[in-house]
Amino acid sequence: VFVSSILAWQGVPLQGHYGATKAYIQSLGEALHAEWSEQGVDVLVAAPGPVATNFGKQAGMNQAKADDAVEVAREIVESLGRKRTVVPGKLGKLLTGLLATAPRALRIRIMANVIRGSLPS
Repeated sequence: VFVSSILAWQGVPLQGHYGATKAYIQSLGEALHAEWSEQGVDVLVAAPGPVATNFGKQAGMNQAKADDAVEVAREIVESLGRKRTVVPGKLGKLLTGLLATAPRALRIRIMANVIRGSLPS
């Protein structure tokens, strides 16, 4: 199981390095899934949105809304062997759905506003 993020699918101002590493993980996991599935090896990429962990606090971010970590983990485990990528959690699914049809440039601007709003003033 590779842990990516919904931030892997577009540039993320103020979180460029984080988003880029998650994009790498997403791409690597998808490739390994394709390469290894014929040998019976399950590879899953989990791309959650905000999750209620200590990450936000450590990063100095306000994550007032976040998916429950146990629910996210449960959904990831249940998806192993069934999917290539899972977006676990209700908030992750909602955010992914809302951004899916937006042009990439608009997604980048939206994510810049989201990140700015989560950082301390």
